[in-house]
Amino acid sequence: MTIFKLKMVTQTSVVVVLLVVAALLIGGAAIGARAFWLDDYRSGQVTASESSEDDTVIATAGDVSISARELHEAVLHLQHMKQMAEKELQGLGENADLPTDYLQDRHNLVTKWGDENAALASLIRDRILHQKATELGYEVTDKELEEGKKWARDAYERGELDAYTQGYIDSVGADHYWDNIYPVLATRLMATEKLYDGVAEKARTQHHDMVRVHWHDFEEAVLAEAEIKVLESREHSATLDGVMGFLDDVRETNRSHLRWLYYRPHIGASSIPKA
Repeated sequence: MTIFKLKMVTQTSVVVVLLVVAALLIGGAAIGARAFWLDDYRSGQVTASESSEDDTVIATAGDVSISARELHEAVLHLQHMKQMAEKELQGLGENADLPTDYLQDRHNLVTKWGDENAALASLIRDRILHQKATELGYEVTDKELEEGKKWARDAYERGELDAYTQGYIDSVGADHYWDNIYPVLATRLMATEKLYDGVAEKARTQHHDMVRVHWHDFEEAVLAEAEIKVLESREHSATLDGVMGFLDDVRETNRSHLRWLYYRPHIGASSIPKA
């Protein structure tokens, strides 16, 4: 979880991306300021303070290990995102114009595969894509990192972030977050965005939705080549089949929705299929 400025987008767009990114449902798009928009300030504190301190390795993604502690916190964040998604689906959220058919499909996938498989999939996918970005030379400069950090920290100190994000940063400690947590997460995500931009440049289309399809194809190939292991442990119930099954279903769901969005302008309104 992190907050920094990559590209500014509308509030509704940020919410949609947050929902999918939190469970690693999408990734690679411009995400602007990442926030966890919940009403309860204390929810962020609970997420941080209740995180397990267990550093037992429960998975490896390429040359990176993932600990039980990391998975536990990722699950807690995912559960908050599920609550927000359910609120939107019930029409109780702040953004009545959210694409609820897509949101429902994403929510169903998390329910199908389980929180731990979805959360671990998020962690694994992040690490693998970051390694690919580094391999291909998409580095994040110190200047870019400092600019993002300054923008985000200024927003935090002005109290402009949502209650959940503010609570999370406060509970882990602001100095610790900005000096230790933020740089790692921001570097990883900014490098991955540069990788996405590189894939977009090579796509033989200027249509945003079809560029996203190319990105999902690229991501699938990268993950297929990666060495990924999920170790049996009392700390979790996730499995390699569950992690990869979730990621496969997510990509197919994304492709389906993106293709529908692409072809929709080219057909009559009465012929548009109902999702």
